[in-house]
Amino acid sequence: SSILGPRAETFPERTLQFGSDKQVSFVRVLPYDREAALALPQVVVDRTSEAGLSLLGYSIEGRAQPGESFTCTTYWRVDELLPGRAEWYIGTVYHLVNEAGHLVANVGKHAQWGYRWRLGDVYVQRMEIRVPEGAAAGQYRLEVGLFDALQMRAFQMHLPDEWGPVVVPIMVGEGS
Repeated sequence: SSILGPRAETFPERTLQFGSDKQVSFVRVLPYDREAALALPQVVVDRTSEAGLSLLGYSIEGRAQPGESFTCTTYWRVDELLPGRAEWYIGTVYHLVNEAGHLVANVGKHAQWGYRWRLGDVYVQRMEIRVPEGAAAGQYRLEVGLFDALQMRAFQMHLPDEWGPVVVPIMVGEGS
């Protein structure tokens, strides 16, 4: 099934092709209530953020191998419309961190203006994360969070006993 779930309707006849490698597809998705939205990701996280968005969960595709990419799809829901959001330009950031605590990949794009949010909207982001050539095999962590590129501010996620990024364990190399 689609990463957008069973309520997604596609329009392949309206797909626009730009050059040989870029295309735009149109999809309509009927609204999801919170319970149905939580069924979309493989791994449910359901953590709120300082921005009023909740990370419902994530799905990982592919193997994390040095010099190759794996895909992380995150599912976000607008649960609160906070004052000041009209000036926010928030995107998801993905930091791949090795066992020694060193940042080895920093990926983030596809930000959204806060004034466009509507209560209950679900945003799905699919991001390829490239593991650097020569990365040592072992346990890594993918730190997922929100960042406002205009205000230069990280919005923390509410974890069980603290605030910070959501951590996804990633095995790089053999056995991943």
